[in-house]
Amino acid sequence: MARTGYLITIYQDINPSSPTYNQTREERVLDETKCQSSAPANWIEDSRYCELDDNGMQTGYEIVIYRDVEPLSSTYNQTKQERNLNEEDCERDNAEPEWVNIGEPFCRQKVYLPGGKMNNDGYWVQQQQDMNEYSPTADQIRDIETYDVVHCPIPDTTPNYQIISETCHTINDNGEIVFDGTKDVIRIDTNEYSSTYNFNIPETVNVIDEENCPKTKKSAEWVDVESYCETDSSGKNTGNKIIVQKDVNPNSSTYNETQTITVKDTEACPIGGDTPVSTVTMRWKFINNRTKGDFIQSFTVTLSNGSQIKSGGGLPTNGGWRSGTIQIPESDKTTQLTISSIDILPSSTFNYTANPLPYIWNTNGAGGTKEFTIILTD
Repeated sequence: MARTGYLITIYQDINPSSPTYNQTREERVLDETKCQSSAPANWIEDSRYCELDDNGMQTGYEIVIYRDVEPLSSTYNQTKQERNLNEEDCERDNAEPEWVNIGEPFCRQKVYLPGGKMNNDGYWVQQQQDMNEYSPTADQIRDIETYDVVHCPIPDTTPNYQIISETCHTINDNGEIVFDGTKDVIRIDTNEYSSTYNFNIPETVNVIDEENCPKTKKSAEWVDVESYCETDSSGKNTGNKIIVQKDVNPNSSTYNETQTITVKDTEACPIGGDTPVSTVTMRWKFINNRTKGDFIQSFTVTLSNGSQIKSGGGLPTNGGWRSGTIQIPESDKTTQLTISSIDILPSSTFNYTANPLPYIWNTNGAGGTKEFTIILTD
């Protein structure tokens, strides 16, 4: 009950002869000195805590609760709060993952086919766990993979061939059985990690070996050495391409002789178009750094101006120089041509690097002969 500011005095009649003997009466007098009716609030700290957001994360603010302990105050026993930035005592939480290494690192394994052996694949793996309870990936585990063949050496996958037999390969050349400069090799790959391992089942491959199996083939081997567009009397293209070929078989009766053939090729020689200003002869050869001795079925060299050189028909992977031609029109005579790609078939068995690649030259309309080397690898 709050004070009103009035002083109440109680009187009692103590005269036995009085008709109001023993009765009481009161007197009400305003007296703020003796009967103070109100006082200012007295707020003292009651408690404090760190503020949390809806996700239960600390915001960096501290909430302080105060209580009014003055009985004469109109807010007696009530509370109020203050919100103060205090990142020292109420450090702000964040949702960034906190990845911590767990366990010992290990080498990742893989199955080497077709042998089925399990071994290192060269990757060193460290597992980590997100230790931030507020992170969206809290408690999750991830793998950090680093290619490290020092800690995780990989097995040797190089084929380890055991030769069973070798015989010179023969062909029928116009009714005569002759050597073609290759040999048939029967072998077994004994390396169980090799991609060519065949569970000790022998395989037969054909490889170039002109030293031990020299060619005795006598029929001509014609290769393209030059080509140009056929023109009419006015100097315009007819749509035909003239190809000059040379016999490169030393055993042939026409060795080093040339012949010409005419083919329809309106793409290279558009009808009515101007005759190219020059013909560039491309010469190439293959260097075989592979363990296999396969023949190339065909290949296409694409140049930066879109011109293509194509060849095929059982090209040996360690043969001598081969050649083809491209024609450079007037508009391209100062173009810096490069080799943009080389497509080799069968593509599933050949990898290569071209040396040099790109090979750059300036035709200057002068034609001439340009050479490049293709190095084959496993």
